[in-house]
Amino acid sequence: MDDDREYARVRFDGSILFGSAGGPRELQGRCINLSHTGLQFETAARLEEGSILEAVISTDDRKFRPMEITFVIVRIEGARDGYFRVSGEITMMDGRALGLR
Repeated sequence: MDDDREYARVRFDGSILFGSAGGPRELQGRCINLSHTGLQFETAARLEEGSILEAVISTDDRKFRPMEITFVIVRIEGARDGYFRVSGEITMMDGRALGLR
């Protein structure tokens, strides 16, 4: 964990379906880590920093229900094989504002 992180980041292997806030969730990617306030995922979709997106994150494990979030893209890096690594700050989770900003 980085010294300036308030919450631990954990590895996570799950799918993410996302799109612009209020629009359809037609884009997809692979979530690679989560924390209480953020996420990181890989996608082939071209996105812009500052964009506000809505998403559903899920796993193949039936013990965990899908999580609905709204997030702001804070960083985009080139990843591998034409995929981008996207970092986001979660602002809403399952319909509740997190009050981070």
